[in-house]
Amino acid sequence: MKVEEEIGRFLRKFEEYLQESIKDPYLLYPLLPAGKRIRPLLLFSASYPVMKEDVMTLALAVELIHSSSLVHDDLPFVDNSPLRRGKPSTHIKYTPGIAVMVGDALMSEAFFIASRVGAEAVAVLADAAGMNGIAGGQILDLKGATTLEEIETLHYRKTVKLMEASFILGLMVSEKRNLMDRGRELSRSIGFLFQVVDDILDEATCGDEPNIVKVIGREKALKVAEMHYNRAVELSEEFEGREIIKWLIKSTMERVSSRG
Repeated sequence: MKVEEEIGRFLRKFEEYLQESIKDPYLLYPLLPAGKRIRPLLLFSASYPVMKEDVMTLALAVELIHSSSLVHDDLPFVDNSPLRRGKPSTHIKYTPGIAVMVGDALMSEAFFIASRVGAEAVAVLADAAGMNGIAGGQILDLKGATTLEEIETLHYRKTVKLMEASFILGLMVSEKRNLMDRGRELSRSIGFLFQVVDDILDEATCGDEPNIVKVIGREKALKVAEMHYNRAVELSEEFEGREIIKWLIKSTMERVSSRG
């Protein structure tokens, strides 16, 4: 398998599927241009080599939930971010009120799309989006996490949980339920690696926002990232999509080394 070709082929099909499925200009605005599409790629890596419409359907659902959370994160009374993916955030392009509605609509559309696959898929996504996941994590973020335990809980709910759900959905749709436990462990390591790397890169610009580097320092944070990287590499060997998984975690780790 030439991993870059497999990933490129999937992402091209995904972008086509997204634009065929989502026509409303308000909903399309925060979805384009494409971000990293990490969550669809995680779902793809878990389901590999199975490629059927349910894979694309659920990949779109997880990306809609992720984009919904970004629209809400950017709002003036949350992170107050004026830019997203190189263009004005949704609340700048339209208004904060419209942005709230767009975020809500993206979430609702995600559940509607996932319902084509079944109630179990909707339940997995709902758990990842609610108080055990993104919403609960955002509340912890707004309250201000200061201890290592609080920050790890915040990161798990706000970032890791949806990545874990993406991988689990990929295993479900490709009938690899025997790998569920290892899949959860693997996807959690990937999720924490991704977030710790973000914290390291954001150390100088995070302001008062919770950041693991503030609590344990850059050197220890790098060691935590390396721990999750090594564990993810080890666990990836049990999955047919191992080369895609390794590409994802390697490209994540390289973000730190490329910045020195």
